[in-house]
Amino acid sequence: HGSHVSGCADAVTNNGVGVAGPGYMCRFLPVKVSLDASTSAIDNGYDGIVYAADHGVNVINMSWGRAGGPSSFEQSIIDYAAINKDVTMVAAAGNTSTDAAQYPPAYDNVVSVAATTNTDAKASFSTYNFTVDVCAPGNNIYATVANNTYGLMSGTSMASPVAAGCA
Repeated sequence: HGSHVSGCADAVTNNGVGVAGPGYMCRFLPVKVSLDASTSAIDNGYDGIVYAADHGVNVINMSWGRAGGPSSFEQSIIDYAAINKDVTMVAAAGNTSTDAAQYPPAYDNVVSVAATTNTDAKASFSTYNFTVDVCAPGNNIYATVANNTYGLMSGTSMASPVAAGCA
């Protein structure tokens, strides 16, 4: 997932190899937010936000989220990065096919990204909600994967880094 998301945002451009990401010539800071023996996808996402913000990033992509209500602790971390460190925060709206707020994309100071198809229609899996700010391609996206190769994946996890790469 992380290798594909990275390629969606900033795969090397103009080298005649593989794919090209919209984040032309950007620098990339990978931040590990899962434990080695993790039973969930993201264990330390908000710690990762602080780490990235404190290390001078301009844009943070969050291709993860959860249902449920907001958390003042999580919002305070988003505010710290966005307001105190001037970081653009971009997050995947979710893959629930429902009208539902997901977090972190529904927080203030986060650009929430839904997914579209190659015909610019909403992808069937994409979460939609009044908190969604923008849409980006997210269906059958060809990008980098592990072991020095490429593959197709779909999800708002792919749409979010495309938008982040543009930012």
